[in-house]
Amino acid sequence: MNVGSQHFRTIWLKPDDETVVQLIDQRFLPHRFVIEEVGTVEQMATAIRDMHVRGAGLIGASAGYGMYLAAVKAAARPAGEIDEHLSRAAAQLKARKGQTRRKKSRLLCAQPDRLRTKTQIIAG
Repeated sequence: MNVGSQHFRTIWLKPDDETVVQLIDQRFLPHRFVIEEVGTVEQMATAIRDMHVRGAGLIGASAGYGMYLAAVKAAARPAGEIDEHLSRAAAQLKARKGQTRRKKSRLLCAQPDRLRTKTQIIAG
């Protein structure tokens, strides 16, 4: 999407702080252009639940970035705690059905196993 002469994606890592995800808050479009900063799994679950992001593709990408935020935090934990941390994050993003949205939940089913390996690589 172009705003003025600048191109924006709908979701991206903050260039000067890759522990923060930025997204275009779609609740305000088309009248206002608002960039929201998300730094925790809880904040991402809220963004998905409260429709800051819309559409299956962006919901899935947002859930993926939520797991990325969990993996970044997991990398600082002892190796024995990584699985539990990622599982809790996935549950948070999937939970609240009744509160969060169904399509996003299906997209997260296998994420903890994939991210555990990537987190172990990052952690060294």
